[in-house]
Amino acid sequence: MLGHANDLLPPDAVLSAWGKLWPGKTWVQHSHHVTTTFKTKQHRTGFVSSVYRPRLGVDRSVIVKGEPAPRLFGWNRPRDRILVRNMRNITGRPGSLVPNRLVAEGVLQAGGHGRGALAADFFPVPIKDRAGDVAPRENWRPIAGRYLATNWNYVGFHANSLVAGPHGAISTITFEMMREGLQECEARIFLEETLLDDKIKGKLEADLVNKCWRILDERKRAILTNLLMRGQYRWLNELYAISGWQKRSEELFHAAGEVAEALRR
Repeated sequence: MLGHANDLLPPDAVLSAWGKLWPGKTWVQHSHHVTTTFKTKQHRTGFVSSVYRPRLGVDRSVIVKGEPAPRLFGWNRPRDRILVRNMRNITGRPGSLVPNRLVAEGVLQAGGHGRGALAADFFPVPIKDRAGDVAPRENWRPIAGRYLATNWNYVGFHANSLVAGPHGAISTITFEMMREGLQECEARIFLEETLLDDKIKGKLEADLVNKCWRILDERKRAILTNLLMRGQYRWLNELYAISGWQKRSEELFHAAGEVAEALRR
C-alpha cells in the first residue's frame, strides 16, 4: 500500500507524481462509496484497489418474511477491488460485542472480503508535555489521536483489540469476539467451498447437502437480523444472548465435521 485516502482523493498532482516515482504501487481508500476515479487514473498512478464498506444487509422485508437472504460468497469474489467493512461506528459502544463477533461472517455474506482496519495497540499512553511532565491519566490520548493531521482516528482506532497488560499487550473482549467469529467463518467457508464444487459435493449424501444449506441459510438470517439492529446498542447483547447462537454454532461445527468425515471415506 502506497498511501491512504478517505472520501476525498489526493490531488491530481500528488497522484501523478507518485505514479511516476513509484509506478504500479497501490493506494487504498476508506470511503463511503465505490469510486471509479482510481481506475481512470490507474495508468499513471498505480491504483489497483479501492476499499470501502459493503452493505451488510438485505431488504428488511426479506428478514421479516423469513425468506432466505440472497447467497453471496465474499471469499471467492475477485479482488480487483477489496471490499471490507469499517467498524468505526460501533467498536467503542456498549453493544459492540455482538457486531464484532458477527461482522466478518456478515461481510462474507454481503459479498465482501472481510473486516476493515482495526486498532491493535492504540490504547491511551502517557505523553510528556513540553516541560517534560506526564499528564494525568485521565488526559492520556491514544497514539492514533496524537497526530491529528493524519486523520487515522476516524477509521475506528479509538476502540482497541489489545490493551496494556502488566508485561505487555493483552487481548480484549473485542479481540476474543473477533477470534470466535473468524473460527466460524472458517467452518462456513469450508462448507461453502465443498457445496459449490459439484465434483466434491457428489461424495456427500443429498440429505447432508440440504442440511448444510439449511444451517448456512439460518445463520445468514440470524446474523443479518442482528447486524440490521446495530442501532439498538443498549439491547443488542441481551437480544443476541437469547437468540440461540450456541445452538447455531454447534450445528455449524458439527456439520463441518460430518462433511470432513464423509470426504475422508
